[in-house]
Amino acid sequence: MVDAKAIHGLGLFLEHEAGLGSKGYMGANQSVPAATLTKVILNREAFDDLGEFDTSTYRFTIQNTGRYLINANALFYQVADQKRIEFLVRKVLDGTFAELLNPVNHISGTQDWSGICASTVLALSAGDKLELWVYHNDSVARLCCGGGVESYTFMSVVRLK
Repeated sequence: MVDAKAIHGLGLFLEHEAGLGSKGYMGANQSVPAATLTKVILNREAFDDLGEFDTSTYRFTIQNTGRYLINANALFYQVADQKRIEFLVRKVLDGTFAELLNPVNHISGTQDWSGICASTVLALSAGDKLELWVYHNDSVARLCCGGGVESYTFMSVVRLK
């Protein structure tokens, strides 16, 4: 049997100790050159509970050491058949990067819209800086879609503990 006070206590814990974070998304479409790793212009925020997201650098800076749920999505327009799209969530180090999340989607057939999404839980330290980058191997520049719609291309960082 589950104790009602325990459930209430858990709800208060989750409300006060977890679930704080931020979400950045694109305010407009972004042209991504062929076969070029490109930093995504996440210049709008849906929420930013801890002041971790900067719309001018398109970067999340972790304020508190702990475990974080990272969610990201990238939506491309008209990538050709048999090509690939991908994104990277990168931790910025001193002049270098560490790839934390790198999903790949191989395009099959002709499609107007091709998307890729992924999530993971990571242990991060205060001061860690995260960015979203995209890539495609089509022969010409393609659009990474934003258009001010927060569900198209975005990244969210939510503290779990």
